[in-house]
Amino acid sequence: MSSNTEMKWMLARPIAHRGLHNASNPENSIGAFYAGMLKGYNLELDVHLTQDNELAVVHDENLERMTGQSEQITSCERKKWRSFSLLGTSEGIPTLDEVLKLVNGRVGLIIEIKSDKSVPLGKLEDILIEKLRAYKGDFAIKSFDPRIVKYIRKHAPEFICGQLSWSYKDYAGLSKLTRFYLSHLMMIPFNHAQFISYDINTLPCAAVTKYRKRGLPVLAWTISSPELAEKARAHCDNIIFEKWDPDTVGFKL
Repeated sequence: MSSNTEMKWMLARPIAHRGLHNASNPENSIGAFYAGMLKGYNLELDVHLTQDNELAVVHDENLERMTGQSEQITSCERKKWRSFSLLGTSEGIPTLDEVLKLVNGRVGLIIEIKSDKSVPLGKLEDILIEKLRAYKGDFAIKSFDPRIVKYIRKHAPEFICGQLSWSYKDYAGLSKLTRFYLSHLMMIPFNHAQFISYDINTLPCAAVTKYRKRGLPVLAWTISSPELAEKARAHCDNIIFEKWDPDTVGFKL
């Protein structure tokens, strides 16, 4: 696998997708992040902006899958969403501040900004930029939304920011032209993404290979087995994994 000096930390250890989660430590929970951190894995997480302008660490905008409550995180105030439990455990939805305090630079963080139609471009990003400028640790940002990547690159050029993408068919509901544009990474010359995070099920991909040869590191997601990890070796520089533990099978990058 190739290397990149600026992002060496991001390529040194596998990345735990939403933390090292299991039945007792659900995805994007403090327990999952703590478990991953103890093993020295870099951590991937998701952020949404709540109604009262907090950054909540949760994947879905609608909270029903993880909490059983059919509420939109973007429409919830702190008192409500903090009362929800994750998958019936003692874990709740953490704030980004809590995750940053827990990790405190011990491992690297890959923070995905979720694109919510109800949140204007720049609102979440400005809050995130302010918090991360005060954080003493390694981190990178990524998003499926090319506009978000461009915003971060413009307003926080010192941050590492990458483009998420996947196959043409996975961009359902969009025009054919938009789906082609997004899946073939045609936004990169305009938003200046510094790395690519791409669906392993769509690799190899000519566009990904092209940019990787030009020096952009590639993080493959989501690697759910050792077999997929071996497939990823030929096409990426690091893996974002879940449902197994690379250390238990002796997997090396």
